[in-house]
Amino acid sequence: MTITLPKHSDLKSGVCCDDLIPGFLPSGIILLYGSEKSGKSFFAAQLARAISSGEPFLEFNNESQRKVLYFGLDDKDSSLYDRFSSLAEEYCIVYNYRLFTEHLLKIQGNSYHNSPLITMDSFVNLVKTIIHDTEFKPNLIIIDTFTKIRDSRREHDYDSEVNEIQRLRDLTMQGITVLLISHKRKTADTYIGSAGTGAEPDALINFTSETNEVKKISVISNAMAPVELAFKVDYETGKLQRIQSFNEETIDKDLTSVITYLFAQPRKQFVGTMQELTFFPRNGTGNRTAESLGKLIRKKINYLASENIAVTMDIKVGKKKILTMKAYDYNPTAEEVQIDSQIMVEEYKSKER
Repeated sequence: MTITLPKHSDLKSGVCCDDLIPGFLPSGIILLYGSEKSGKSFFAAQLARAISSGEPFLEFNNESQRKVLYFGLDDKDSSLYDRFSSLAEEYCIVYNYRLFTEHLLKIQGNSYHNSPLITMDSFVNLVKTIIHDTEFKPNLIIIDTFTKIRDSRREHDYDSEVNEIQRLRDLTMQGITVLLISHKRKTADTYIGSAGTGAEPDALINFTSETNEVKKISVISNAMAPVELAFKVDYETGKLQRIQSFNEETIDKDLTSVITYLFAQPRKQFVGTMQELTFFPRNGTGNRTAESLGKLIRKKINYLASENIAVTMDIKVGKKKILTMKAYDYNPTAEEVQIDSQIMVEEYKSKER
């Protein structure tokens, strides 16, 4: 079986340096993890663009134009290729899930019918076949997401996860850096899996979405000093602009949006979930996630009180957590705030029934 590299147009119907990006990302195996829908894939696509074009990335210089093999395994249709259509195909090759499984089936034969056996071994063998048949040797392989190349038939524990990731050493020994993209746990600020998932990579990247546009990343590696930075995303141009921090200008804008919404209500009050509060002030086009907005309100709760806006958070209604907000024309007493909050909660419960 001989593999032919895909072309962007068809799909619509080197030796690695010491650091992947000097001072920012080391070479080897890298695990990037973040919440669902936080922008990880967009970030990875822009990284692929920078590496394959030799352009700077988040103000860090690239050494030269290098080759990228991108597996967008959460995408089954051709829309993935639109993101890469402007890149030179001799430097950036893209596989979606459909093409990935088709090539695995060619290697494994007809015994697997339409469902190839997807394991870390079969993935590594596919990459080796691509390199052998096409002489396209990537400097960087991006796998989005990591779970798509794991053997779903097996129970995963510390040793099995370490051994699984170690199979990728066959690729790094050839000077190829492998970036694994994974989800965060919903209940903790860490990657999905046992400690074995984080024990084997050469670097860990914690990807955090503060708003739709503002992201933070933390890079931890034994090969270089830790890196922490924030950046803004322009989704129209695809540009990532590094910023000093999640600054007061952004905080004031979002907080002002919530206050404006509150004062626009007939009774100058709100009761509901943080997700609802995130949605309503900007008609579903708000910048912040519910988690980020909650952190902002907690941080600024004294400021809100100084403006005669009372906030009561973490009120349990069934399985939900809600909050109450009320703007007063005077400085209310604690007892007034408590009574008004209880009334709002009872009204909310009656609507939920």
